[in-house]
Amino acid sequence: MPRLYNKKQNIMKKLKFFAFALAASAVAFTLTSCSDDDPVVVPPPPPPPTIHILGEATEFDEPTIYSMFFAGRNEANNNALDPRIHEMYAWLEAGTFYIAVLEGAETARTFGGTPANFTYHGQDDREFVGGRNGAWGGRFYRPENEGTFTITEAGLHHIVYFQGDENLDPIVMIAKIDYMGLRGGLNSGSFSPFVATRVADGVDFERIGFFRNDNWFKLAYNAGWKIPLAPFNETAWNTDNFPNVPVVVNTNFGGAINDLVVGAGDLRTAGLEDGNFRLSLAWRSNREGHGFTLAIERLGEFFAPAEDWEVRLRGNNIVGDGWQNTEAATLTTSEPGRAVFTMENLELASGGYFGFPIFVDGAELRWFSPVSEPVAMEVTGDTDYLGLLNEDGTPRGTVLVTETRTYNITFTFEFNADEAAFTSATAHFELVTTP
Repeated sequence: MPRLYNKKQNIMKKLKFFAFALAASAVAFTLTSCSDDDPVVVPPPPPPPTIHILGEATEFDEPTIYSMFFAGRNEANNNALDPRIHEMYAWLEAGTFYIAVLEGAETARTFGGTPANFTYHGQDDREFVGGRNGAWGGRFYRPENEGTFTITEAGLHHIVYFQGDENLDPIVMIAKIDYMGLRGGLNSGSFSPFVATRVADGVDFERIGFFRNDNWFKLAYNAGWKIPLAPFNETAWNTDNFPNVPVVVNTNFGGAINDLVVGAGDLRTAGLEDGNFRLSLAWRSNREGHGFTLAIERLGEFFAPAEDWEVRLRGNNIVGDGWQNTEAATLTTSEPGRAVFTMENLELASGGYFGFPIFVDGAELRWFSPVSEPVAMEVTGDTDYLGLLNEDGTPRGTVLVTETRTYNITFTFEFNADEAAFTSATAHFELVTTP
């Protein structure tokens, strides 16, 4: 116990020296001579506090620019920078760590915490599992002065430090990142995880798949999207869109391929030809900020054999609420240049609308609709209940269901595998039952 105490005392001295150096550097720029003729220069205010992670579970035993939290953004305020929010992505080993707040040259506060209930805005805290698909899996912690946080499983973690009302304890959120992935037009809104590899100074994430020109996507972890920090209330916890929550942090990245920004707009593949691509996402512990960079490399044309296709319907109000995919159709015929798939007893609800994607290993190979190019999906059979035209008589971009019915569907595709191109696509609907 004395050894641990002495080690922490040494670290505290380093923290104070680090803070003093910051303050001294700020004052140095304002020093002038003491001549009576010189104007009086008012020293600038002390630098704002800096917040760091330190301890055996981290890579740091003293503060550096890499141990320091970066400025967080509030998704509930147009993703603007928010001085109350501080974020960190860090590799943590099993063990303990603590957070150090350096406030000027005189004060260094350290604290940890345990995942226990505490009262904040009148609501007991709890483990939060309400992210998209219920898979976010982070926990909130009650701060304890001079305590530590305990990590039970090594991995890349997202840590958020939120200091709201200065009279209240801060909120600390810690989430282990089980997987990174992409979601968007590249994969018709599904979540496609990367393959992760631990390297000496970080983690490499990779995904290979078919991408279409000028499509959009974002990166996120654990199939999540965002996390409400305050206030804690039943509406915030139980609603996917978190209405009336003034502080929300993102678990997704957008912006530009060469400049990822937490929670920013969609990433796009404009200017890239359709083809097979490798997405390489890298996180490094020796980069300032969130530490992530993204690169995209075109590997060439891509066309998988029909045995690897997943033919589905994707749309609104066909499988639960919102846009969803059906189960994959069954391959019944596979021959050179031609493949047939069948789907039985699929109920389509009135008011729904959908298109016809083909996936390969979670990535969208092609999207078909009555107006898709260069090959449109021809819809035949019992289509009296399917609204295939707009009011002006032009084909719809999606198939509209006007009455609830159950169908058997046969998909027939003709293609040239050598040229990685489809030549025709047909969806034949056979009416099975009516309600």
